[in-house]
Amino acid sequence: MQTKELLAVLIKELVDFPSDVVVEEFDGEFGEIFQVNLNKEDIGKVVGKKGRTISALRQVFKSVARKSGKTFELEIVE
Repeated sequence: MQTKELLAVLIKELVDFPSDVVVEEFDGEFGEIFQVNLNKEDIGKVVGKKGRTISALRQVFKSVARKSGKTFELEIVE
């Protein structure tokens, strides 16, 4: 399973409107950038209290990226 697909599956499990989740992948200057588009009502669920959920997701995917010698950035878009 690719990183983009795994990220989409994890985020869809967190939200109330999984059909609205769209993950786009871009090659940035320093590595991969993943933009997650979601329903406005679901943003709080993905971010979590004090940003803990989004921080955990970023940490997991950054660890995976480091093993392959890449960098990773995750952005939430309304």
